[in-house]
Amino acid sequence: MSSDQRTFWEKLGLGNEKVEAERHLFVNDSARNSSYKFKNNYVETTKYNPVTFFPRALYEQFSRLGNVYFLLVSILSTTELSPVAPLTTVLPLMLVLGISLMKEGIEDTRRYRGDKTVNESEVLVFRGDKFKKVQWQTIKVGEIVKVTRDSGFPADLLCI
Repeated sequence: MSSDQRTFWEKLGLGNEKVEAERHLFVNDSARNSSYKFKNNYVETTKYNPVTFFPRALYEQFSRLGNVYFLLVSILSTTELSPVAPLTTVLPLMLVLGISLMKEGIEDTRRYRGDKTVNESEVLVFRGDKFKKVQWQTIKVGEIVKVTRDSGFPADLLCI
């Protein structure tokens, strides 16, 4: 690969990946696997939590140029120079923001419920000396999972 090509790929962010050190995986030995600090199997696709909902949702709304424009117009309408009453510009902005925030809240609540359903799904995992039903969120790296016909299973399984 020439230096011109390398810089092209590096500009795309594809040429300077860090090579990960070698990993070892121990089958059905959670004590030895815990030293590698693997990610857990908990699924979380929500964008917000109760504390961050309003700040992040408002930031997202005002990252849209149209909403910023109407905010500035609303601010200017409160001055003495404005020929219109502030209510005529503030009310539509508040209505649009309110509906958008409600939509975001409903969508995030649906994502949360979907995540909860997935995380609480059960699968058979070999623990101790027999297969036990456990929730997907509690599966650890290296555990043996029994997959049965017509049943769902968590992602990233090595089929043997």
